[in-house]
Amino acid sequence: MSVASSKHLLSERVIGGVLTLLFVVGYLADWSVLRNLDYLTYDLRLPLRASAQPSDQIVIVGVDDDSLTRVGRWPWPRSTMGELIDILRESGATVIGVDFALSEPDQTQGLQEIRGLKKELALQAQAVASELEAAKKPAEADLRAQEIYTALLQDLTEAETRLDHDAKLAASLDRAPQVVLPMVFEIGPPLGAEANDPPAPILANAMDAIGNPQDRNVFPPTEARRLTPPLPIFQHEGMAVGHVNLHPDEDGVVRREPLLVEYHGHVFPSFALRAVGAFLNVPPGKVQVQLGGQVSLGPLQIPTDPWLRLPVGFARADHVFKTVPAHAVLSGEALPGTFRNKLVLLGPVADGLADRHVTPFSASVPGIEVVASVAQNLLDQRFISVPVWAGPFELLALLLSGAVLVAGLPRLSVRWGGIATGAAILILAGTAAALFAMSGAVVSVLPACLLLGLGYAGVVATRFLLSERRQELAEADSIESNKTLGLSFQGQGMLDLAFEKFRKCPLDEAVMGLLYNLALDFERKRMFNKAVAVYEHIQTKDRRFKDVEERRRRLKEAGETMIFGSGGLKKGGAEGTVILEGSGVKPTLGRYEVVRELGRGAMGVVYLGKDPKIQRSVAIKTMRLDEVETEQLAEVKERFFREAESAGRLSHPNIVTIYDAGEEQELGFIAMEVLEGTDLKDHCRKDNLLPLPRTLEIVAKVADALDYAHHQGIVHRDIKPANIMLMKDGTPKVTDFGIARIAASSKTQTGVVLGTPNYMSPEQLAGTKVDGRSDLFSLGVVLFELLTGEKPFQADSVATLLFQIANQPHQSPAKIRPDLPASCQAVIDRALQKDVTLRYQRGSEMARDIRGCLQGL
Repeated sequence: MSVASSKHLLSERVIGGVLTLLFVVGYLADWSVLRNLDYLTYDLRLPLRASAQPSDQIVIVGVDDDSLTRVGRWPWPRSTMGELIDILRESGATVIGVDFALSEPDQTQGLQEIRGLKKELALQAQAVASELEAAKKPAEADLRAQEIYTALLQDLTEAETRLDHDAKLAASLDRAPQVVLPMVFEIGPPLGAEANDPPAPILANAMDAIGNPQDRNVFPPTEARRLTPPLPIFQHEGMAVGHVNLHPDEDGVVRREPLLVEYHGHVFPSFALRAVGAFLNVPPGKVQVQLGGQVSLGPLQIPTDPWLRLPVGFARADHVFKTVPAHAVLSGEALPGTFRNKLVLLGPVADGLADRHVTPFSASVPGIEVVASVAQNLLDQRFISVPVWAGPFELLALLLSGAVLVAGLPRLSVRWGGIATGAAILILAGTAAALFAMSGAVVSVLPACLLLGLGYAGVVATRFLLSERRQELAEADSIESNKTLGLSFQGQGMLDLAFEKFRKCPLDEAVMGLLYNLALDFERKRMFNKAVAVYEHIQTKDRRFKDVEERRRRLKEAGETMIFGSGGLKKGGAEGTVILEGSGVKPTLGRYEVVRELGRGAMGVVYLGKDPKIQRSVAIKTMRLDEVETEQLAEVKERFFREAESAGRLSHPNIVTIYDAGEEQELGFIAMEVLEGTDLKDHCRKDNLLPLPRTLEIVAKVADALDYAHHQGIVHRDIKPANIMLMKDGTPKVTDFGIARIAASSKTQTGVVLGTPNYMSPEQLAGTKVDGRSDLFSLGVVLFELLTGEKPFQADSVATLLFQIANQPHQSPAKIRPDLPASCQAVIDRALQKDVTLRYQRGSEMARDIRGCLQGL
């Protein structure tokens, strides 16, 4: 072996040794980088351990969006929860887990007023009774007053009972001993001594049968400093309660549940553990806890981590739990047998109501489904755990990988080294996956795999750098010969060959001078494209070399002029447009070629453009940013791109597609789908109205499009016939999402109403914050006009019109069109409600009612 080879071998071994030492230190110190990467590999393995199908012993009763629509907005009266519990109890549910916060009283304003009146009347009645007792001969009027006070107090007591929803729920809980209620801990070490133990009904749920209390300092459970239990009215002897605390990992993903939390010297179960214990008829006092790794729940032996946390095997997205809407239970639509002998979990699942958690399978999982996943793991005894031998195994794999890097890999070629490294990584990863799939054992081989991969990359990089160095030394001798040959070819007129030789030389001042002279020769021979290529090659090293940039630009323009036969080039643009009259040069905006002007809109000029990369025609809407005042320019640009980005996220068959947005020389632009069709303005005339079924079909699709956009958090703000296009195939498309707000942001005047106020909602005219319900009001105006040929609000002046929209009811469409079905009039009436709470809340609701009208025709 040569001295050079020995040095190279030694350097590769040093690289392997340093990497091995670095990874061993990182593994033992539990570096966050390795830990977060390990979370990723854990998530990738998790489907291998997921249950084949959801448990048939668990049913979720969810308060979903449909239930909120049918029963009423949240919060529901707690008497309604009590009714749900009564129905589930009568349906034969074994255990009912109620995952709703019950730590605050449900007191309505009416109940508080009644209690205040009752207290005041009681004091007055007591005063009257004292006067009657002191009088020797009570007056008849005083006796009558006492009777009235007594009757009023009795009526108020009855009203108080009717309005006390907490009492009704408490009565339902007393009738259903199988109910499990939630409580919440504030996790953290205690800040001071608590004055008292938790209430006796809560304390009865503690699982204090610890088999190894002497190990409490070695394996301490998760500690809590504060408890928020259910209200005392809901606490009764024999009640079941469990905590609902979840602790995401560093990356925000929930992978474990703390089965037990220590509070005030007692260990309390999680909501899922308590529910399963009740389902299996195992009281808390019979649960055996082994600190450091195990909980015995009757026949179940539950492995945990050292802090009594259970890794959760979540159900896959295609195996969701059986869920029954709460409204179906209340209305009797759900069959009673659905809940018989089942563990029923009652909780919120509606967007905006339920606590959402990120899990390895989904970015938005309701808390009640997390509880169901834990319960399924316990009932199916399908656990995930870290075996006691995992640590030594992982360290051994790391050390063996280091030995391969130091002793084996430097002796192999790049090809065989790559094969050996790949095989070792596959063996390690396959072993970890097999152990996880078969027994749920979590073994981390990521550090060893990373060590092998980075070590191989280091060896390859070292050999590549050495090879490059040798090549540079070998090529240095040929630079002068290439210069000489290039000059020779240039002198003989063989410019292409000269360029090839010069390209092989490093770009220093001398070579760039030679190339510059070569480009001048190309120009003299009117080979403009080749001259441009030489100039661009020079600019890869120095963009400001001599006058290269000016010559390159002029030659490009000249080349295009010759192609299009123009006699000259105009350096400026027409007023308000980027199209240069009389010029053969096609202007561009971003990467789009501007073909011609289509029209002018709310923001500015609209052009027909073409994407040269994929030969797609686009419509380009522009906004001149140089007209915006300097102090507002940054804000306007930010809003421009934010609104364009928001609209660009929309992907719906009835919404125009936005492809791109950008800025070029103080001109903002949005590239969007080219629409071939007409807007609905022409169909608002009485002599050109569309057939009733066609009108309803169009407006229903527009309502669906708005519902989709509103669900994405985007409000149109300018719904009107001109912004609804009817394509040649009959498909309606809503245009200009976000354009109204962008146009408004570019105006410097205050108090200016943009657009026609006929279609604006009362809240828009008032200048208050608007949401999707404002668009539905505007759509109601459009529907009115498409059906009748007239606008619902008409006046001689803008001020009168604004007053009508804000305060007066719209005219009846039936007076204009007597043949209009009552169901259509009802849709219009609801859409044009002044009060947003009485208006359609979602576009899907309006679309549903319109299609109901269509079916009734």
